[in-house]
Amino acid sequence: MEYIPSLQTGNEVTQAFRLFLVPFGLDYIIKNQLFEYSAEVGKRLKQSLIELPIKFPHIYKAVRGQGLLVGVELASKGRLVRDTLIREGVLVEIQSAQMGEHISASEKINQTIKAVPPLTLPQEKVSEIVKRFERAAEALTRFEKRTQKSYISLGCELSAACQAPFL
Repeated sequence: MEYIPSLQTGNEVTQAFRLFLVPFGLDYIIKNQLFEYSAEVGKRLKQSLIELPIKFPHIYKAVRGQGLLVGVELASKGRLVRDTLIREGVLVEIQSAQMGEHISASEKINQTIKAVPPLTLPQEKVSEIVKRFERAAEALTRFEKRTQKSYISLGCELSAACQAPFL
C-alpha cells in the first residue's frame, strides 16, 4: 500500500507547502485583487446564466451563487446534463447532498450543477461559458425530441401490427 501524504500530516513537504506556498498564494490573490475581480466577473456570469431557466425550463430550474461559485439547479437529468456540459468543455459537477450528507439516487432533489471557474477567469470568457450551457441544453433538447419521436413511431408500428389480422 502506497503512502500518500496529506496536508494534515507532519511530513517536511507538506510543512514546506503550508509555510511557503499557501501564504505566497494568498499574498498573490490579495495583491492582484482577485477576490474583488472574481466578485465582479461572477456577478456578470450569474446575470448571464439567469436567462437559462427561461429559455430551457425543462433542463434548468434556477441559478444561484456568489462570486465565481455558481450553481445551476436542474429540472431533471442531472448526470446527462453534466456529461453534455463536459463534452461542451465546461468542467462541472453535480451537487445534490445537503450539509455533507449522502442522498440516495431515488431521493435526489434539486440537483445542482456546480461551476467553479478560476479566480482569474477573463471577462470575455463569461459569454463563452453561457453559450456552452445553451449548446448543451439545445443538444439535450434535440436528443429528447429524437428519443420521443422514435418511441412514438415505435408505438405506431406496434399498434399497426396489433391491428393487423392474424394469418
